[in-house]
Amino acid sequence: MRSIALQRARHFARVPQLHRTLLAASVAAAVCTALLVLDLGLIVQLLVSRTSQEAPGDWLLGPWVSGEFVEWPFLGSPVRCMLLLIVFGVCLALALVGVRWWADLTAHRYALHLVTSFREAIHRQAYRLGAGELLVATEARPEIAAVDQTDALGRGLAAWWVAIPACPLMLLVLTILSLLVNPWLTLLALLLAGFLFRIHRTLTGRVEDRLSAMRALAEQRRAAFLSLLNFAPLAGSYSMDGYPADPVEARLAACQDAELRAENSLSIIVPAMLLMVLLSTGLLLFVVGVSDQTTVAGTAMLAVALGCAYLPAHRLARLPGELAEAELAAREVFAYLDREPAVRQAPSTHTLARLQREIRFDHVSLEGPKQHAILDEVVFEIPARKRIVLLASDPQTPRALGGLLVRLYDPTAGRVLFDGQDIRHVALTAVRQQAIPVWHDRYLFPGTIAMNVTCADEQFTVDQIRTAMERAGAGEFLQELPAELETRVGEEGVSLSERQAFQVALARALIREPSLLVIEEPAISGGVDEQHVDRALEQAAEQATLLTIPARLDTIRHADLVYVFHQGQLHARGRHAELLNEDEFYRHQIYIRFNAFRG
Repeated sequence: MRSIALQRARHFARVPQLHRTLLAASVAAAVCTALLVLDLGLIVQLLVSRTSQEAPGDWLLGPWVSGEFVEWPFLGSPVRCMLLLIVFGVCLALALVGVRWWADLTAHRYALHLVTSFREAIHRQAYRLGAGELLVATEARPEIAAVDQTDALGRGLAAWWVAIPACPLMLLVLTILSLLVNPWLTLLALLLAGFLFRIHRTLTGRVEDRLSAMRALAEQRRAAFLSLLNFAPLAGSYSMDGYPADPVEARLAACQDAELRAENSLSIIVPAMLLMVLLSTGLLLFVVGVSDQTTVAGTAMLAVALGCAYLPAHRLARLPGELAEAELAAREVFAYLDREPAVRQAPSTHTLARLQREIRFDHVSLEGPKQHAILDEVVFEIPARKRIVLLASDPQTPRALGGLLVRLYDPTAGRVLFDGQDIRHVALTAVRQQAIPVWHDRYLFPGTIAMNVTCADEQFTVDQIRTAMERAGAGEFLQELPAELETRVGEEGVSLSERQAFQVALARALIREPSLLVIEEPAISGGVDEQHVDRALEQAAEQATLLTIPARLDTIRHADLVYVFHQGQLHARGRHAELLNEDEFYRHQIYIRFNAFRG
């Protein structure tokens, strides 16, 4: 395993004595296999010589036949000898199966242990990095992508531990055993096997190239037929029987011909390889027939030994592809684990007082992960203790502004000032005590309602939890839950509606009494749910600056100020009615975003 990423993955979480265990199991499996082949040779020799009661004196192994015969069987009774050999073979087979099962189970158990360790590390890294990926809400979250790759990584490592050292050791033992029976015949068989493998690789490569070309041609001709099919209703309206310029039958025939050629290219592999195998087998049998250096029992042993070598050889041949897939997965996993947080803890331990006057964006620029400018030197102020709405022509800008305010990431240039204080010079914990987000795609985690509100922080009392739930408008549905605050929610508990989940998440923020709330409003419809959300937002705005990313027109109407952004710049700000009358761009955004008939 030369890959640096896979080598690093192997040592990520060690399990004591793994390699010694696999080596011991591999040696035991190789010895059992060799003894089984010898046992089979003795059985065949007994069957061949049972009429004459004699057998070659040189027994089984050896590249020559002495011509001397001895009394056989050695136990005096053919039945007793056959029974002993069969019992011994069954015991060896059971031992071989048990050893291989134990080795494979150990390899897969360790691989799963490693996968679990990686997932734990990814979870810790996700907590460490924070929610910086909110900058690009439409892309897959990297922690989820990294977790998905751990399965491929585990499969690749399991394949390595199952194959190494078991397969090379098994091949070595079987090759030595075959050479002891007849070295020249063994070398011929190995040369033929290598030749067949090379032929298969060459034939498969050429067929795949031809197959891709034929399938592309078939797809092109199929598309040509579909283009005619699209015009069938038009042709029917003119009572046309067909297309004189380009008949349908001709295009269908061309499509059938291309698809048939593609299938013919693929179907040639199996017959061709079967013919090559039969010719190679015939050559080996001819060599055995003209040679006087191999007995019938020795020939049987040689055939079984070479046959047993196929499985480890096949597994080793598949291993590079499995390791290549695991290598790509390991690189992606470690690329995520090696990332540094976008926001670093300030060296000072300055606290942040409650927001009293304003939030100022002082020439703030922000770039996304692909160096896309989300904000471009914007300058504006947000007054404290107001209901503010952020609206933009793209979904990234409002989230980017909210993420800057709670310091999930820092601006590329410029400053974000709370009452004149740059929040980059304040401890992260202090910023996040005053500014708390409620994102629509991260409402609840598995656990009880109380745990979701307190995040397992024991400083909050039951009365405080209930008060926060009341302020979030969740008091009514809380009483309807089977265990109220102790009701479990999530996959193993009660399923809450989006509105109810939002209210629990809002209560989680309100119980901490922040001076700034950044809320991504849930996209809900229905009179009762909307009334609950309206009341919850009203109560949240009583004691904090409320900055909302809206999903409903009513939220915009009730806002004190609406900030409109376009192409990284502040386009306009004002009350909804004013902007609706004065700004054509704003009217257009309201129409395309909140028109009931836009679909």
